[in-house]
Amino acid sequence: MTTDTDRIASTRKHFLAALNDPQLDTALLHSMVKELKKTQADLLVPYLADDNYDPIQDNPSKWNDQYFSQQKTFAQRNFSVERLEHLIQVRDRFRQEGRKGFVAKAQAATVAPHAQAKDGFRPSNNLAKFVEEGDLATVRTALGVDLEDSRIDVLTLRAALAWAKSRLPGLCEPYAEKAFAHVIEQDRQKWTRDYYNKQVVYLDTNFAEERYLHLTEVREYLRQQGTPKPASVPASRPAPAPAPAAATPRPAAAPRPAARPTADEAPARPQPQPSRPAPGRQGLSPVLLAALLIGGALAAVAILILVLRK
Repeated sequence: MTTDTDRIASTRKHFLAALNDPQLDTALLHSMVKELKKTQADLLVPYLADDNYDPIQDNPSKWNDQYFSQQKTFAQRNFSVERLEHLIQVRDRFRQEGRKGFVAKAQAATVAPHAQAKDGFRPSNNLAKFVEEGDLATVRTALGVDLEDSRIDVLTLRAALAWAKSRLPGLCEPYAEKAFAHVIEQDRQKWTRDYYNKQVVYLDTNFAEERYLHLTEVREYLRQQGTPKPASVPASRPAPAPAPAAATPRPAAAPRPAARPTADEAPARPQPQPSRPAPGRQGLSPVLLAALLIGGALAAVAILILVLRK
């Protein structure tokens, strides 16, 4: 069973791997360090410089490929803000000097994730890796994040779930209706963006195949209707979080179940609960959104952060 300790180790590993990606912007890497410091302090440790850890060299004349590699090795065991920021600084210096392996190459038009899946489904590298590791929470979060990406079509979303489920039999839970997972609505007249957002929360509580496939159907319906897509990564993720939080005053929490247990507003109440954030939504900063869009090792870091927050 994957533990938070395992996930923390994996997050660190992916972050350091991201430093080798020449396409990543320096500012985004700095922002990711700030994100870790702000929201995931457990990932970081105090800076050490002793017999086991060489100190940081401030003199750029001593920065070379070997030095960069050694500092990455030290950062694996001393994952401190100071070493991470320094590695990014050295990396940026190399980029400015035009060193091979650090300069971003011109990219062709962006290809949507899984776009090659015509004759057979091809999972993204991150999804394939998470499935191979067998961490159910991480795979579920990764699939939930894909729902939010408007570049991924509905057929690919369903193929991704089927592919992951075939390799992880315990991935999907039996469909259930409970306090934080309300009923699926079959009436399309009630399929609004707000309804979609609520179902995303319910999926986090009850990751059932029926719920996931229903979300892909609602998502596609909203797209065809011209409704602002809940699956548009830059716009939809941050918006839903503040509204439910403001609409859930603590004094009203106790009488609400008795007053209107089946009211339409009731299902929105689970969203502000800190113990069950919606995958890819609550607390998702612009930094994590950017990382998810870019993909690769930095996207893996973002997904693992989301899992660790639950």
